[in-house]
Amino acid sequence: MKTDTSEKGLESLIMRHLTGSDGLFPADGSVLAEAKPAAAGTGWFAGAPAAYDREFAVDTEQLFAFLK
Repeated sequence: MKTDTSEKGLESLIMRHLTGSDGLFPADGSVLAEAKPAAAGTGWFAGAPAAYDREFAVDTEQLFAFLK
């Protein structure tokens, strides 16, 4: 098996270690199964890129869920 030494490969390894999922989706956009709602890996939750506020460097969806 060939090792992926690209930036995408590194990101996949980090995501898999932190969340239990590599964060990759099929190219055609299809969904194979529902994602697990609970954290896997070491307890990190992957956020949605659209929820990230670059000005304040925070994922607003996760912040507000934590504050509730």
